[in-house]
Amino acid sequence: MQLNRDQAILKHMIRYCDEISQTVDTFGNSKDTFASNFIYQNAVALCVLQIGELIDIDILWDTVQYDIPSLKKYCLQYI
Repeated sequence: MQLNRDQAILKHMIRYCDEISQTVDTFGNSKDTFASNFIYQNAVALCVLQIGELIDIDILWDTVQYDIPSLKKYCLQYI
């Protein structure tokens, strides 16, 4: 049942969005605070990572095939 799986994924995404909001509430809605606090950054980054892991397998495969090689090429050119 794809619908149940999609709903479960959306519920997980909502939970991570809520966790990000709670983290911002805890540390403060300041970019300077965010930039200077690695714990704040890591807490938010983990939630974003978790959301990213919930994406469709086709999207993930396309990212692996096209976006990651392009990113690597860009990084290599930059350094």
